[in-house]
Amino acid sequence: MATLIGRTGQIISGLTFDSDGTLYAVGADDSAIPSSLFSVNTASALPTTLFDFGTASTPGDGEIIAFNSNDGLLYHASGGSAPLFEKIDLSNNFARTTVQLSGGSAFGISALEYDPLNDVFMGANADGSIFSMTPGGAVSGIQSARAIPLKGFGVITPPTKGDFNGDRKSDILWRHSVTGTNWMYLMDGPTRV
Repeated sequence: MATLIGRTGQIISGLTFDSDGTLYAVGADDSAIPSSLFSVNTASALPTTLFDFGTASTPGDGEIIAFNSNDGLLYHASGGSAPLFEKIDLSNNFARTTVQLSGGSAFGISALEYDPLNDVFMGANADGSIFSMTPGGAVSGIQSARAIPLKGFGVITPPTKGDFNGDRKSDILWRHSVTGTNWMYLMDGPTRV
């Protein structure tokens, strides 16, 4: 179920949350403030312009962002035949570093989501091809072009069976057959809970 909290007044082409819960958005090329990064108030939907990507972005070829929870950086992709991929340090005055792409094709990126367990971005090109891409820019194709282009998707990480503390490791729940005492081993050393 979705609840409308307000209107941004922008045409948004990408959204992502950082690990602190701040919602970021990137304006589409045809937005009122095109190719810009915004923070978005989650109570009112009011955007605050943080900066304009400017001429580094390729007009007409889309904008997309994704947050990497492992390194704490925001990643931005833009462009068609000569795509731009860069990382943005949110804690260092939005310092930007270009990441050189290598390997497969990542042109016209229309969707991008970070998979923290595998430390890769999953992405889709404007033609519907799906790819993975490391934070260092190594691109690998997964699925060739589909008839229907993708505009967005999410990476869903299924819970690990028996993971009681959320560390992605199976834990052991044990009940002593004589005393009835319950123990939980979190598999993070010899400590039992």
